Amino acid sequence: GEILTNVLNQWGYNVLRGSSSKGGKEALEELITSSGNSSVVLTPDGPRGPAKELKNGALIISNKCNIPIIPVSINYGKRKILSGSWDKFEIPYPFSKCEVKFGKEVFYGKYLENDELDNFKRSLSQMM
Repeated sequence: GEILTNVLNQWGYNVLRGSSSKGGKEALEELITSSGNSSVVLTPDGPRGPAKELKNGALIISNKCNIPIIPVSINYGKRKILSGSWDKFEIPYPFSKCEVKFGKEVFYGKYLENDELDNFKRSLSQMM
């Protein structure tokens, strides 16, 4: 995360880092209060996984800020997969083809409980 944070900062993006295990609550609160008219981008699966499984942070931000969740998936033609990382992190090779897919906007307007919440998160994960 540190390398990507440095690159994004150099490109002029404001990056807030937090996770369920380190500073997540504070980062979430800062995102909610400072989002304004800005777009918010999250990696949804958290630092401990399981990989590609949506955590609740995106839903909380969507609800509190009344902004949509837009599922995004990225696939690379040629890539290096870091098999030692918990999420099998992928690094595209230079000049590799990259496909980015954007799903439809989804609003999380009301809090859901247990099974309904799990189903909602599962459907969002399948869109990515």
